[in-house]
This record gives sequence, structure tokens and C-alpha cells, in this order.
Amino acid sequence: FHKIFFLCFFLSNLGTYSSEIEFVAKEIQIIDNQNLTIAIDAQAIVPENKLSLKGNKIEHYKDKSLLKITKGDFTKNDNLFIKADNTEYLINNSFLDLKNNVEVKDLKNDLNIRSKQIYYDLKKEEIKSDKDSVITDNSGNIYNIEEFIYNRNENLIILTNTKVTDKQNNIYFFEKAYLDTLKK
Repeated sequence: FHKIFFLCFFLSNLGTYSSEIEFVAKEIQIIDNQNLTIAIDAQAIVPENKLSLKGNKIEHYKDKSLLKITKGDFTKNDNLFIKADNTEYLINNSFLDLKNNVEVKDLKNDLNIRSKQIYYDLKKEEIKSDKDSVITDNSGNIYNIEEFIYNRNENLIILTNTKVTDKQNNIYFFEKAYLDTLKK
């Protein structure tokens, strides 16, 4: 199979915003008066956000400034890896909505996060979920939480309704807890 390299430039009506996205794929279709690009077994690279997105199928809706990724893997240059079955990437807002079997591996802070749905604001470097989630840290602690907000710039995770199980199987419950990712 030949790989196809496809480079797109997207301009928005919101001032001078401009984003460049590079596609590498086995197959690319451009339809709907060049509004919809469908890439199969593809990778989309967004240099502005230091983001690489891979998926079985990537759909780009030019008029909505939207990428939809099926069975995706995502990488940020700062050692953040994400997997999800379904993802919507709002290009102009630098925002990812990740759904179904979401797993985040933060190698910088040695954390694993699993959830049904996660939102990732790339501008704020904020990862959050209002769905039941599980966070595991490098000390072997397991945090079962109803919701969380993880600010990567501040190295802080705010946990709501949390059950913590430590490596000695001690169990603790917290209505609200704060996890400093710099303290190991």
C-alpha cells in the first residue's frame, strides 16, 4: 500500500487564526464540495498543538473546523499518550472530546487515567471528566473518582467523591481531594 501525504491549511473567520494539519493515510477521499475529507488508516499532525492523532478513520469537516477520529491514539510531545474509541477534535478551540474506553498515560507525571469520557483543553492543559474514572499513580495508589480536573501546568488534580486504595489495600474516602503530581 502506498502512503498518501496530504497537507491542509485551515483558516477561520475568528480573526487571524490559522492551523496547519498534515495527513498521512492509506486512502483519502475528498467529498461534499471539498468540505469533508475522509482518511483511512491515517495520521493527522497538528504542529501548533504538538499533537499527533492516529486512527482507523479520520474525518475532517472543514466548515465546522472539526476532526472525528475512530479508534484513535494521540501523542503530545511532552510524553502524554491517549487512546479512545471515538474522539472529536475542535480545531479552532484546541479541544478534544474523547469517548469510550479512554486511557491517558502521562509519562511526565507517571499517571494512568481510565474513563468513559474525558475532555482535554489543549490551551489550558486541562484534562477533566464528569464520568466515573480511575487514576493510578507510580506509588501503586488507585483513585476511583466520580469526577476530576487535572491541570497539567499546575501539576494538580482535583478529585471529587474519591475512594483511594493504597498498595497495602488500605481504603480511604474523600468528598474532595487534591493530588499534587510533583510529590511522589
